[in-house]
Amino acid sequence: MSALSRAGFVMGSRKIGIDFSGTVRILSIGLVAVWVLGQILRDRNFWTGLMFYFPTPVLVGGLLLLFTFFRTSRRLIFGLLIAPLGMLLGVENQWQRPSSPATPNSTMDRHQTPSHSDTVTQDTPTNLTPVRLVHWNLARGVMGWEKQWRYIESLHPDVIVLSEIPTLFDAATLTGFDVLVIDGMAVACHGLMTKSGPLVRGGALQAWHVTCQFSEGSLALMIADMTSRIGLARDPYLRPFVALLADRKIDVSVGDFNAPRRSLAFCDLPSGYRHAYDAAGVGWSYTWPVPVPCLAIDQCIIGPRLKPVRYQLQSTLLSDHRLQILDYEWLPRN
Repeated sequence: MSALSRAGFVMGSRKIGIDFSGTVRILSIGLVAVWVLGQILRDRNFWTGLMFYFPTPVLVGGLLLLFTFFRTSRRLIFGLLIAPLGMLLGVENQWQRPSSPATPNSTMDRHQTPSHSDTVTQDTPTNLTPVRLVHWNLARGVMGWEKQWRYIESLHPDVIVLSEIPTLFDAATLTGFDVLVIDGMAVACHGLMTKSGPLVRGGALQAWHVTCQFSEGSLALMIADMTSRIGLARDPYLRPFVALLADRKIDVSVGDFNAPRRSLAFCDLPSGYRHAYDAAGVGWSYTWPVPVPCLAIDQCIIGPRLKPVRYQLQSTLLSDHRLQILDYEWLPRN
């Protein structure tokens, strides 16, 4: 190869490198711009909702990869990382449990759970054993309903809410529980239950009011399951659902909402209602998809009559959703 040819080859290579570096810059700026608009406008309409559902961990991971491999663009990428990394570390997740009074360790003995979960204990001055509620999307039981049930049973739940149950779901498997099967979901508790009809019109969000009768009193439970269709705006269905919490004096609501915890409707809960994660959770808050969850789409909302003692999320390879586990106590009535 002549000197002239070599020089031409080097110049061509540099041009390709410059062009590719420019493409990386444009791509990085575009992705962050979409994400920023989504975080500002959230799910106000269909289009902003699509931008809002762009997972923050995915954006942060992508920018970190670009930062690693493209030295010429590192200064720009570092600047673009600040906002999504701040959102990831300071808004969408909390790394310290909310403070609360101390409690004797004996109150938690019955409900100790595996150490691989993200766990927080909110202590209580009473000596009562907390009630345990477990919610899990079973993904139609494709990984084996028997294995899933054994895992649930090992958690010693008092109330169980299951989404996307297997087609051949057998309620008799849940020995010792009263079981209701409702439109692809199941509720089980150590007590008697009654249910309402469907509460949200339109069919996209299935919501039911279930009353569980315990010796301590009745638990007003609202279970929900939202369609996973990405082309459907969530807010028109979430607004009436949130209004039902106070209207029906719901104590706790759980389900697979296929909508992030920071959705507009979920940030405007009735007085006295809060997300269990915000009240008693810590660590990685995302629930789907396992093994690398990056969207917080399974929700647990608690009402003013309950005190959360512990809220945790657990990952297994038995479903693409993480389990939600809530331990709670009744607050004294005034």
